[in-house]
Amino acid sequence: MPQAGYERTVKRFVFVSASAQDFRPDIEGLRALAVAGVVAYHFGLTALPGGFAGVDVFFVISGYLITRHLVAEISDTGRLDLLRFYARRARRLLPVALFVIAATLAAGAVILSPEEQALYSKGAMFAPAYMINLWLIRWSFDYFANDATSNPFIHYWSLSVEEQFYLAWPALLMLAAWLERFTVSRKRRTAPAFHFDAIPDGKPLRTFPGIALQPGKRAIIVAIGAVGLVSFILCAWLTSVSQPWAFYFSPLRAWEFAAGGLASMMPARLLQERPLLGRALSLTGLTMIGVAYLTFSEDAPFPGFLALLPVAGTVLLLKAGAAGARVGTPRSPNSERNWVNAALALSPLQWIGKLSYSIYLWHWPESSMPACWRRS
Repeated sequence: MPQAGYERTVKRFVFVSASAQDFRPDIEGLRALAVAGVVAYHFGLTALPGGFAGVDVFFVISGYLITRHLVAEISDTGRLDLLRFYARRARRLLPVALFVIAATLAAGAVILSPEEQALYSKGAMFAPAYMINLWLIRWSFDYFANDATSNPFIHYWSLSVEEQFYLAWPALLMLAAWLERFTVSRKRRTAPAFHFDAIPDGKPLRTFPGIALQPGKRAIIVAIGAVGLVSFILCAWLTSVSQPWAFYFSPLRAWEFAAGGLASMMPARLLQERPLLGRALSLTGLTMIGVAYLTFSEDAPFPGFLALLPVAGTVLLLKAGAAGARVGTPRSPNSERNWVNAALALSPLQWIGKLSYSIYLWHWPESSMPACWRRS
């Protein structure tokens, strides 16, 4: 009987590595919703005055995916290959980002006056270095001001925040895992080993000591939670004191990535056993993002406490979708369990989601260049 109870505990709290999980098409659909909100806002669609909150959706998705990937690598190998990690990101992101900058500069040289070209030339220097958010803080630039169209590279601020996050996050997770494993080793803590035999294909992924979470993962959860809490408190405070810092500074946006990271670490067993609850959470999450898009305005104190709405909504959608996913099968999430996430996996949203990075890069120059040309 004790052994049976132990096995139930294992199956309830087991963490399935990202490498064993299926591709999540609903996440591509969520990306589509995120970029649609941002594009609608920048093109002045009055029906979605809070579409800028789509960036917050992107941040949570990034935190979810990157944490899942890094924790899986730490679990499988006990280390992180940072050189390969950064090289892979550079190969995937830099070519398009640099091409958009070059194409925008070339177009500006043809249609804009020298004064207008000089106005945004500094932004062009900081954007490829992923430091334009710091430049915007330096000049206390208001993202919601009318003169935002004066620079076609301003939208690179969110990419700068993401890349700065990616520089620090792997080190934080690896340090947390190492500290716990070092402590466990020093105390010579022993515990029975178990296999991840709850995986449907019947093949154990790996044997680890411990009862619930693998050594290192408890510390990672604590580290992510602590960073997220401090970041949120400072962000909420500075939103009313110095909004550009709260808006552009990556450490003050880290809580949004941390929310996604915690979502990737938390067990989904409860939602798997209660599909109605999963559907309710998905619908709630989608509603929260929709309310943010429909009701937020440029005059609102953002990010601050208001950002909790799209962030929490994205977390609910990610977690409910994970609970509905089937390991080892091509259908993820299971539409019989969760129609909201299944709708996000529809082909049109998949197509937009796969192009969301390019759409985000191109849309702002296309929106701002006509305004620059009229001023010329």
